[in-house]
Amino acid sequence: MPHYKTAFPSKFLSAADIERPYDATIENVDFDEVGTDDKPERKLVATFKDEGCRPIVLNKTRCEVLEELAGTPDYDLWAGTRVRISQGTTRYAGKRVPCIDFSKPNAPARPASPAQRVVPKRATVPPPEPDTPMPTLDDDDKVAF
Repeated sequence: MPHYKTAFPSKFLSAADIERPYDATIENVDFDEVGTDDKPERKLVATFKDEGCRPIVLNKTRCEVLEELAGTPDYDLWAGTRVRISQGTTRYAGKRVPCIDFSKPNAPARPASPAQRVVPKRATVPPPEPDTPMPTLDDDDKVAF
């Protein structure tokens, strides 16, 4: 269902633009002027490597998710981080409103490479030396080898 807000294009993604969740890779995070020409604000903005992905203005909640996914609070190091982008909801002025939600991306299930596979080690007994006679059970022995 088309949303009326999509009739007013912006260089930044809005919640109304998201039809279904998708994964994207961050190219860069830096400050940019957002808002109206008469009242611009300087905010952090994430740009993406993926074709057709518009930049997203970052708020504290999105930054916290990116910190968790990237493993660092340093936004200069968030480039290359994959993120799932979807439409969520939040409370604003006492009402539930749509918002852009970030989460851990869906990773396709891939088999582990041979280096990543864990193979349990089995106890092995070395074979006897060719010159060594095999132990036998005599009448006096209680245990055979």
